[in-house]
Amino acid sequence: LIAGDHQGLAALLAALLTAAGATPVLCDPVQAETAPGPFAGLIHLTPMNAAPVALTDAPARWWDQVESADKAAYRLARAHATGLATGRLIFATALGGQFLRDAQPGDLLLAGGTTGLAKSLREEWPDSRPKAIDLDPALSPDQMADILMAELSAPFGRIEAGDPAGRRTIFRSREAAPTVLPRGVHRLEDDEDGPGV
Repeated sequence: LIAGDHQGLAALLAALLTAAGATPVLCDPVQAETAPGPFAGLIHLTPMNAAPVALTDAPARWWDQVESADKAAYRLARAHATGLATGRLIFATALGGQFLRDAQPGDLLLAGGTTGLAKSLREEWPDSRPKAIDLDPALSPDQMADILMAELSAPFGRIEAGDPAGRRTIFRSREAAPTVLPRGVHRLEDDEDGPGV
């Protein structure tokens, strides 16, 4: 099940999946909730279309962003739990390939919650293979499709992977003291091991 689209990416993925012997179903996120299943996999592309929100935006704008990206992913997993509990799931974002680890104060994209969902699903459905993949929006749709297909084809490995400039990157959690930035925003320091996590 391919839910949502981003710059024609759904059709490119459908072609790759068909060539691999799968039968992809493309739906907008709302229709995808009621699509007849069961499905052996889910590729959720809607969070890739997240638009920045401003601190001054109305709460309804914030809610719309969370609803279309993160809550929709949860509803899709719940609606198709029968097949997906043992299936492969990809939650794709286009936050730069580093899950906003390189964001500047004032950058606010509300589309990163699917990373937590993927990690939770792996705990709750141990036979599933969920992944959160953050792509660089500067990549072409063909490059994005190839990356997502490779992640879907490799069921094991890290749940969270980014692709800044098309280079697969994994992130390791480590303890570090936070640095206070303007307006009370906190960000962990980078060191020789890479971005602060």
